[in-house]
Order: sequence, then C-alpha cells, then structure tokens
Amino acid sequence: MDVSLPSVLGMDPKTVKRVLHSLHDNGLVESGDNGPVLTAKGQIVVNEYLERIND
Repeated sequence: MDVSLPSVLGMDPKTVKRVLHSLHDNGLVESGDNGPVLTAKGQIVVNEYLERIND
C-alpha cells in the first residue's frame, strides 16, 4: 500500500514538493525524521482554520 504524501493527497509529486517548499519558506513546516511536520506557527494556523470551519 502506497502511503506517500502525493498518493494520500492525490497530487503530482512535483506539485507536493513545490507546496511543501512554499510552506517551509513561510515557516509553517519543517523536515522531521519521518517527513514534514508542522512548526509551532504552522500548528497555530491549522488550529485557527479548524476553529473557523467548525463554528
């Protein structure tokens, strides 16, 4: 079973790489031992987005 990020997202690997670079450049993700992880700033952005869509 393929659980790579591009397959999970249903996106082209080049597109995923471009998006991850953009998120990294904006301080929202960083490289972890098992792939990209949210930074503290990224977690705040995600939490705020989830709060908005759940209201």
